[in-house]
Amino acid sequence: MFELLPQSEAGVFGFKVTGKLSADDEKTMVHLLNDGIATYGKVRVLVDVNDFTGASPAALWEDLKWMCSHITAVERLAIVVDSDVLAWLIQQDARIAKYVGVEERHFKPAEAEAAWNWLTAA
Repeated sequence: MFELLPQSEAGVFGFKVTGKLSADDEKTMVHLLNDGIATYGKVRVLVDVNDFTGASPAALWEDLKWMCSHITAVERLAIVVDSDVLAWLIQQDARIAKYVGVEERHFKPAEAEAAWNWLTAA
């Protein structure tokens, strides 16, 4: 499941994902992001996956389809998680993301406010 974080506004979206993500959850998040892209052209996204335990295969497929077709509409991506392994993977992914114009950064849960500040900075 997921929750849209209350700091979300004007093309900046924050999601806290907990437990297992379903395809319906993913479709709802995609709908919110598509509305943001339609309104603002580009979006900035924070995803807190610190309490995430997995996703259904259908949810992963929906996410992959959306990312492949909308990646250039994501300006910044902040991923919040307390895992050194995931931090390393995010760092590697960020190197690839920059080639399509996406800034991607990892933040620990204690740095969530810094993540929001980075997302909303000019």
